Amino acid sequence: ATLDGMVLGALNQPRAGFVVNTISVAALVCLEAALIPAFGITGAAGALLIAYGARAVLTRAVLNRFLIVPLERGAILHVLLATAVMAAVIAPFRLFIPIVHAGLLAAVVAAGSFVFFTVLFRVDAGISGEIREMAGRLGIPWPRRLWKGEA
Repeated sequence: ATLDGMVLGALNQPRAGFVVNTISVAALVCLEAALIPAFGITGAAGALLIAYGARAVLTRAVLNRFLIVPLERGAILHVLLATAVMAAVIAPFRLFIPIVHAGLLAAVVAAGSFVFFTVLFRVDAGISGEIREMAGRLGIPWPRRLWKGEA
């Protein structure tokens, strides 16, 4: 079950969740049928990205019929900024170094994750604070000097 499906179920609107799921799965199948033959695995990734984006927009529209969920524009902009910086740092790997080994792929993913979260936590004290609090509750050590708002 997805979070949106659980929320719609809790609002006694399981049919709306079913409709959202049906539309998003149908869109994914159609997009994959169109993009995979032309672009291979990149087409599959693009189809998934487009279908999930459409699902998020559709889910928001459906949920807004039952409750108002404020859009946190600042947090969204911070995530987009962190994504752009990560892409700029990782793109040279894709352009100049062919990823032919799972270990190299894992290293690129780890580097990308590190860049993304470092930028995100430096520009958004709210997200950083929430993650720091969750980490503390789980007993996970938190690297203090890397993130905004910490000594």
